[in-house]
Amino acid sequence: SRSRLVALLSAILLALFASSAQPLSAQQVDFAKEVYPVLESNCFKCHGEKKAKAKLKLHTSADVLKGGKSGKVIEPGKSAESLIIKRLSLHKDDEDIMPPEDGPLRKKEIEILRKWIDEGAHWPAGADDVIAKKLAGSAPKIEKLDLPTLSASQQAAENNTMAAIAKAEGGGDREP
Repeated sequence: SRSRLVALLSAILLALFASSAQPLSAQQVDFAKEVYPVLESNCFKCHGEKKAKAKLKLHTSADVLKGGKSGKVIEPGKSAESLIIKRLSLHKDDEDIMPPEDGPLRKKEIEILRKWIDEGAHWPAGADDVIAKKLAGSAPKIEKLDLPTLSASQQAAENNTMAAIAKAEGGGDREP
């Protein structure tokens, strides 16, 4: 009958929609919009280009993966084993909590970093250059960066990442 056919089609469409919809918790962390702002506002002051407390710098992918005086701070794919998450998650009165000033981080910020690390701690190609120029106060417009050759979809993702990083500093619309 017609009503059974409508019901069946409705059930199929609902199943297709439900299987294609990605829950928010399953979406990947956006480095430019979520991770970079946490690092910049909470970490770069003491662990950036100009200052490296405990020999730790967090402003480039190589420095993040290298670690500092206490060893590696990030174990890509393993946030529970990552020293940065352990230090960020300490009790606010613990002398080893990070950041020691203006801390502790909000739970949401820690969760962003935790999820980013569990996803592999991906640091987009070209982000180091944008961050260095921002720290130097001379962030150029995104389209002027000389990035590696990427596929169209990779380039679109890169452009979105770079634009979000530049915009985070309010520099997305100004001329260099």
